[in-house]
Amino acid sequence: MVSGVAAASYPLTGKISIRDSAGKVKTQDLEVGGNFSFDVSEMQSPFMLRASGEAMDEHYVLHAAATNSDGDGHYNVNPITDLIVAKAVGQVAAGYFNGGNYSNLTYESLAKQETAVQARIQPLLSAAGVPENVDLRRHVVAKDESGIKAVLHVLAINVDQGRNEADLINRLNAQKLVEPLSLTAGSGSFNVDAQVAEILREMPSIAELIRQTVELDEKTQLAQVLAILHPDYLDNGETKEEFAKTIEAETYIKESKKLRYFQIKSYQHEALAVAITNEYVKSNKKGREIFHAPYFLYKRDHGGKWLAFGNRQTTNVISVRQRNVDLKDSYCLVNCDAIQLSLNAAFSNGEISDRIVKVIVYGPGLPTSGLVANQLRSESFKVLYWEFDIPNMVTNLNYTYLESKSSVYFYKNNPEVRAIGKWPVYKVELFDAEGKLLNNENETFSYFEAD
Repeated sequence: MVSGVAAASYPLTGKISIRDSAGKVKTQDLEVGGNFSFDVSEMQSPFMLRASGEAMDEHYVLHAAATNSDGDGHYNVNPITDLIVAKAVGQVAAGYFNGGNYSNLTYESLAKQETAVQARIQPLLSAAGVPENVDLRRHVVAKDESGIKAVLHVLAINVDQGRNEADLINRLNAQKLVEPLSLTAGSGSFNVDAQVAEILREMPSIAELIRQTVELDEKTQLAQVLAILHPDYLDNGETKEEFAKTIEAETYIKESKKLRYFQIKSYQHEALAVAITNEYVKSNKKGREIFHAPYFLYKRDHGGKWLAFGNRQTTNVISVRQRNVDLKDSYCLVNCDAIQLSLNAAFSNGEISDRIVKVIVYGPGLPTSGLVANQLRSESFKVLYWEFDIPNMVTNLNYTYLESKSSVYFYKNNPEVRAIGKWPVYKVELFDAEGKLLNNENETFSYFEAD
């Protein structure tokens, strides 16, 4: 029996296949939690495993291997095991799985390359409390965010078939190691300072804080929400005190909020940057609206306690929405064919800082030089207003005006947009009259899942 779990930093949803050295293949759906189990009593070792599915709204194809010398039992299928297999056979694991000739796939080669990979990432493993004698291929990964799972949150492994190498990146400090997909071991290991080590060690409590940020009810549990906000919290222009006043004044519509997943992005200036995806189920809707915050910070207070620090956005300049052009639908959540960028009314009405006179928006589907919006003055009404500057846009840039020059759209079938996946993120830079960069913002849209 060969069983185990297929996961990135979250379990995969999809298919798992096992292929033996005689070419026999068995395929099944992954169970809840990425679990799988195969009866291999009539199959011939060695075996290759392939998990193909979704995690964190991204598609993964991950591999692992098993031999007679390994024996029955638990096997991990994750980015680390995929790299171990690739090094053991000297090529990208996906190509080796498809080839079907597993004659050089041995217990000895797998064990040797597991040792080589572990040597490079051991500083991360040690910081997360993983012992040096761990079996990366077969150790049962904890269901909480500790141990190997904490490492998977911060370790990116990007395999480059053209170079026949893999880039190993510590997301916390952006350190990159290059590992050849060969029997040759790469040189060097990750540098882990005290702050990186603390984050890995405290990942379970950080994950719980992220869950609370999403799932605590702002209206009925306001005191608990405020207790997890940093004294210098700032999110979409609201301080901690302003946020509390807004919630107290809002009409309450009961809603259930649930964290879908989070992704560690970086650690800079003593703040941990995280992307968060969550779902809202409102009592007046039959379904779930899915939101993605591409940039949300957590930071310790003076007592060393991790607290929500906010997205640090001061203006909320740009709204990003989906729309359906053919149906003239300016707000679409299902079966949408375009992305709409709009200058928010509060921004165009001058309710933000007078220092901001220009914004530039970058992202998929836009010119590489960015989409510019300028502050202009109406001579008729003697007021300031904002509009996009889009020369020759219809013929050259494949997007167009909507009702006014403060709103533009472009089609989702744009190759750049399609390549990004589910969450294209648009970066907004804010400038003053002297051209000084004042702040950055990051925006994307939401979508709806019906019951």
